[in-house]
Parts: sequence; C-alpha cells; structure tokens
Amino acid sequence: MGTKSDHVDIPGTVRESARSIDRLALDLLNSDEPFSAESVHQIRVATKRLRAHWNLVRPDLDKKAYRRAKERLRISARCLAGQRDARVILSTLETLFEKARSAKLRRSAKAVRETANAYFRAGAAEPTGSGKQREMVDALQSDREEWSELDLGGADARLLEHGLRTTYAKARRHGRRAARSRQPEAFHRWRRWSKYLLYQLEALEHLDPERLRPWLRDLKRIGKLLGKSQDYTIAMRLVRDTLDLQEQDRRRVIDALEEKQRAVLRKVCASRNRVFELRPDQFVRALTEDMGLKRGVRL
Repeated sequence: MGTKSDHVDIPGTVRESARSIDRLALDLLNSDEPFSAESVHQIRVATKRLRAHWNLVRPDLDKKAYRRAKERLRISARCLAGQRDARVILSTLETLFEKARSAKLRRSAKAVRETANAYFRAGAAEPTGSGKQREMVDALQSDREEWSELDLGGADARLLEHGLRTTYAKARRHGRRAARSRQPEAFHRWRRWSKYLLYQLEALEHLDPERLRPWLRDLKRIGKLLGKSQDYTIAMRLVRDTLDLQEQDRRRVIDALEEKQRAVLRKVCASRNRVFELRPDQFVRALTEDMGLKRGVRL
C-alpha cells in the first residue's frame, strides 16, 4: 500500500484504459481476418468494455456527449450481432448433441443442428463486408479521439461515488428483479449491468488488485452463468420461432435447453445475495475507504 502522498489519477486511468480498448478493437478490424470468430468475440467484448467506461464517467458528461458515445458503440454491436448469434447457437446445439443422454434427444439435436447450419449458410447471419468494416472503424476511431479530448476535471471522487454506485445499484436491482420474475429479459439486463460493473472494476484493478480480486472473481462467475443462460435463450428462440423442423425434434430440443437453463439460473440466483449483499452506499464506501481511493489518494 502507498502513503497519503501517493496520488491516484482515476480520470487518467479510465481514459487510458478506454483508449487502449479502442486501439485493440481497431487493430482487430484492420487485421487480415477482421470477422473471424475470435475477432468478432473480442470486438464485441471491447464494445461492452467501452460502454462500461462511458457509464463510469457519465456523471461528468453532458447528455449529448453520452448519447454520441452510445450511438458509436451501438454501431459496432449492431454490425456483429448476427455473426455472434450464429456462432453461439451452433455451439450450443453442438454441445447439446454431444452430451445428449438419450438416443431420441441425440437424433433430434442432430436434426436441429443440421437445419440451423443450413439456415446460417444460406446467409441468415447478418453479412459483414468492407462497408460495415469501415463503419465500425470510423466509429471506434471517433470514440478514441473523444476519449483523448475528454475533460474530466476533478472527477476522482465522482467516478467512484457516482459512476460505480449507479452501475452497482442497477446490477443489484436487476438481479433482484430477475430472481423474482425468472424472465429471460430480466436476466439479460442483470447480465449487462453486472458485466459493466466487472469491466469498471477491471479498469481500476491495478490500483488495489488484492482487495478487488474477490469482487472480480464473483462477478466473472455471475457473468459466465448469465451468459450461458442468454446463449440458451437465443438458441431456443431460433428453434421455436424460425427453423423449419419436425415438431417432435423442436419440442425435445427446447425441453432440453430449458432444463439446462433452469440449472444455470439456480446457480446464479444462489450467488446473487453474496455478490450484491451490500447497499450501493456500502459498496462505494468499501472502495473509497477500504481501498483508500477517496479523492484520488491512497491511504
């Protein structure tokens, strides 16, 4: 731990973190394979991390600046959504086929997987090309420039006391609503804000990694479980509403996916109280006082 004279430039830390994320995404987009499965995954994660950074500094932004940031990142997410969904659905159906516990389910999972493969090969996944690549590059370059020019003033304390508090409060509230309603949309919103909180804490991790480690570990676990639930939701939606299937194959696969989703959600709901047991003001106090980051000074 440092002394009271050790200054922590939180605005600078967040700015440089965001700029490095933009740079990573731009490097991927300008690579030889900008739309490979791994590149698509990394660019989508980068977009989410950037959203988390903008939410962290939102108390210091005017509404127009925040809306511009949201729109830039929406462009990137929209361009890659179709490819991401196709990859997730095919992977989910492949795993269901490989781990089927009955011959009937195995046959049905194989039939659904083959139909989904044909559906995506026919161009159902949102196509990508030079036009969309240029659109995304322009958006992320603008985002990086905006971070470079952003004047956060004396935002050290507010970044913690408002940005993090707001994100934590929303994640906590959506978790409570999801546990109560058990609706896919509610779990998706919980996942989104839990991920934002994780990415915000990761941006500050090097300031006190030992104290942040338990938070990061638990949020990663929640994010992984909620991500798996979302994968099941996306796959079920395609199987139920879009693919041309034998009804018995459709029903068997949906039943199997629903069973897997229920098991995942039981686990994530059991973790909720431990991760989000603090009130938002208590959570912020744990960071500003226990970590010694209040007013940008290590205590």
